[in-house]
Amino acid sequence: MKNNRIITLMLLVVAASGLLSSCKKDKQGGNECAKVDFEQKALAAYTHPCAIAISKSGITAVVEYNGFNAYGTNGTTTIWKSVSDFLAKSPPVQSFQSRGAEAAIFDASENLYIAETEGTAGIRVYQKTGNVSYQYKTVIQGDGITGGFVNPRGMAFDAAGHLFIANDGVGNIVRITNPLNNGPKQIIGGGMGNVKGLAIIGNNMYVTVYNQNQLWKCTLKDNGDFGEIVATYDINKPVDVAVKDGVLAVASPESGTVDVIDPDKIGKSGEAFTGCKKVLTVGNNVFGLAFNPSENSLLVAHLDMNRVLYYKAQ
Repeated sequence: MKNNRIITLMLLVVAASGLLSSCKKDKQGGNECAKVDFEQKALAAYTHPCAIAISKSGITAVVEYNGFNAYGTNGTTTIWKSVSDFLAKSPPVQSFQSRGAEAAIFDASENLYIAETEGTAGIRVYQKTGNVSYQYKTVIQGDGITGGFVNPRGMAFDAAGHLFIANDGVGNIVRITNPLNNGPKQIIGGGMGNVKGLAIIGNNMYVTVYNQNQLWKCTLKDNGDFGEIVATYDINKPVDVAVKDGVLAVASPESGTVDVIDPDKIGKSGEAFTGCKKVLTVGNNVFGLAFNPSENSLLVAHLDMNRVLYYKAQ
């Protein structure tokens, strides 16, 4: 008991010094970890949400996934003019069916791309034709590349407009030039295992590798070629990932959590993560993530509970 009291006192001293806290004070007295300190502020009901995308102007798309019931089952993709309209349960501006869809993303021109992993095994493209109006344009499939597309899932754009696809079933990453018009495809990295999610900011690409329980931080060359894996972050069975302005969110459906971290602090493989971090406890089968470009907030798709959660940094 005496030893326990001494240890307790030591822990209190250490905690008071800030060494046990994931949120540290900077020299000016501010909280440098405030950027990852997200709290739930609202939620919206949606049947089996799996993918979420938010465009640069705030157009919001939420995608239903029914593949747990039967392979390749259709689900509804619904589009709202803004995040606030979605949360307020305002009428959507458009909806259509997507087959076995698990990911979605807008490009810089606010065209919408939906990864239909089952049956289609491709990326269905919808072109923005009006203020908030979408028309089917094409479907990108894996013809012309070794192994084709097998469960193509995570998607991300670089600043040059290349579309990158995590080709989960083959274990590679595919880059597409001029994706709106189904342009040339090229494999830029292979032998990666079950790559599920992608996110890009600047020349950094973040890749979730499900079977290795890791998030990889990789570099991209100026021409869009794969550079190298420079850092890793350990997380149980990661799937979706999103990044914005020094904040990264990565979902673990099996753990039912979303880790919100400072991506600049991710270290080399085997190194413990020492940066700012907050774990959001959501529930099993948490998938799609999307940051709102206009504010420091995050939408999280919780498929099992038929809801989308809205988090905002404190």
